[in-house]
Amino acid sequence: MLSGGALRSPATRKYITRSSRARLIRSRLRACLLRSPSPRRLSPGICCPTRCHSTATSGRCPSDHGRCPQPVRCRRRSRAVGRVRGRRYPRGVTFPDASPVTPGALDDDLQLALRLADAADAQTLPRFDAGDLDVSRKADRSHVTDADLAAERAVRALLSEHRPGDGVFGEEYGEGERSSRRWIIDPIDGTANFLRGVPAWGTMIGLQIDGVVRLGVVSMPVWGRRWWGAEGLGAFTRTAEGETRPIRVSEVATLDDASVSFQSIAQWDGAGHLDALIALTRTVWRDRAYGDIWSYMLLAEGRLEMVGEFDVKEYDLAAAAAIVAAAGGRFSSFDGEPTIASGSAIATNGVLHDAILAVLRGASSSVTP
Repeated sequence: MLSGGALRSPATRKYITRSSRARLIRSRLRACLLRSPSPRRLSPGICCPTRCHSTATSGRCPSDHGRCPQPVRCRRRSRAVGRVRGRRYPRGVTFPDASPVTPGALDDDLQLALRLADAADAQTLPRFDAGDLDVSRKADRSHVTDADLAAERAVRALLSEHRPGDGVFGEEYGEGERSSRRWIIDPIDGTANFLRGVPAWGTMIGLQIDGVVRLGVVSMPVWGRRWWGAEGLGAFTRTAEGETRPIRVSEVATLDDASVSFQSIAQWDGAGHLDALIALTRTVWRDRAYGDIWSYMLLAEGRLEMVGEFDVKEYDLAAAAAIVAAAGGRFSSFDGEPTIASGSAIATNGVLHDAILAVLRGASSSVTP
């Protein structure tokens, strides 16, 4: 919250004079502060339509001004938008209703996928960290909760109503009749996190047409985040503040500037590729295990250059593969094949894909049995 001293700071002195207009602005700002104690962060260089000085100087609007559908550029344009270490971040955009996509063959499907994510969120979010959460084990010894089951049922109910001829493959209820159009669903990716109260989990919804994943939606309701993308339509994210903007993979072109996520050492070790992982970490700038679906979304936003993992199913990858591809990235198996059905995944910004595969394969082939 801004104080009177902040209004008289050198940064704002150039805008605020002793004129009656300045006094009027200060009084309006005080009224804003009284109405809303929780300021919202706006996009760099965007201020509210009233051009209130708190927004012009700090990027924050303490009222609902920033929710105006037609924001204007403030007089102090931010210099934060641009390239950072060869990485390009897109400017924020606004759009009417619920989707920024342009008309196309996949537009209706994407609109439905966003509705499916809403239906899943309505089931999962109320059950997160619930004291009476029902947890059991499946035949493969992995965990399943009542929220997993309820979310997949909700998604399947909508699909049966709106896409009765499409096939559905879900983690919890398997697959029915096959079709050239196939919805692939993971109601809760990161169930282990979900049942332990760790907020890194989300719902994944993908649509595969003729064997190729064409669109994907990922929703992480605890964080208020959502990502979506479709072939020919681009990729987008909605932030916790409600801002929607396009996303794009990074332009980092050298391994020594690359940041990678390997997900799990146990996965790489179990697949016999731990030496390859270690070789890669010695080549890149930074390595971490962010884990599960969030890593892929960081890649799509241009914050990572690679995500790799093993022991994964189609429903673990479908939505992520579509969003990464729509954001300009590349997705393949460890062997370089463009598939989500191999049990492995290497997703990159595209520029570094071949170089990363070369390091991984070289290290793997040099290991003697």
